[in-house]
This record gives sequence, structure tokens and C-alpha cells, in this order.
Amino acid sequence: MMRLTIGLLLLLSSCQGTFLVNGPAVEPPPSVMRWWGHYQKCRAVSDPMELRQLVEQFERPLPVGSEPPAWLVRWGHNVSKQPLRLAVNPQALGVACTLKAAQVLAEKEQPTEAAELYRRILIRYPDHEWDYYIEEARTGLDRLMALTPTTVARHTAAPTSH
Repeated sequence: MMRLTIGLLLLLSSCQGTFLVNGPAVEPPPSVMRWWGHYQKCRAVSDPMELRQLVEQFERPLPVGSEPPAWLVRWGHNVSKQPLRLAVNPQALGVACTLKAAQVLAEKEQPTEAAELYRRILIRYPDHEWDYYIEEARTGLDRLMALTPTTVARHTAAPTSH
């Protein structure tokens, strides 16, 4: 029994060691500091073009994690990708930046562009996890409609909540 246990341990440790040495090259996770830098810049900037570019940075697709090793996938449907683990939530930074950009555009009397960003929040972040931002976006849209109903209403209507 002892030989079987030792043999099994050696086999498992060599499998993992082989995978670590010869395994697929895994792309390193994106830098948290990059997103944090974009967010800090978003908070400090008031130029509409620069804010739009920052919002676009946050909306780029995120990596979804790494695939498990092939030998583990054979175990069936209970094996899944390793989640991407970061110290910050890029979506939270992105929605906060989008809200700030919409507010700046509204203040700079660009209601159509502001309304488009508020609607983007309602479309991209429909989950209850984002209720604060959804409410802020709806409030911003309501303010814009009260100030310039014909300009803002000319574009697509705001989506309904889920």
C-alpha cells in the first residue's frame, strides 16, 4: 500500500512538473495598473474626446482566464477555465468612467453624446450589481430630456430595466 501511495504521488508530481515546464504558453494577465491609470486619468480629465477614448479603453474585451491542461479536461464537464483574477474590477472602473464622461458631456452642453453614454451604461451593465450606475444613468437621461427633449429624444429610446 505504501509503495502504491508513493508511486501515485510521484506520478502526479511529475505530471504537474511536466505541465509546468512543457505546458502551453499562458499570456500574462493584463496589468491592473493600466486600468487603474485609465481610471485615475478619467477622474482628472474634462476633455470630452479624451474621456471618450478612455471609455473605449474600458470597453475592450477582457481575457477570460486560462484553459485547464488537456489531461484534466478528460475528467468531464466539471472542469472549467481558470477565472481571471485581478485586484480590481475593470468593469466597475469602466462604468464609473463612462458615467463621469456622460456627466461632463452634459455639463459641456453636448446632450446627444451624453445621452448616448448614459444609454451605453444601461445596455452594457444591466445586472443588479450595477444598480447605482443604472440609476445615475437614468437620472442623467431624465435631466437631459427635461432640458433638451427634442435633441435627446430624436435618438433611440433608453432601454427598459430588467
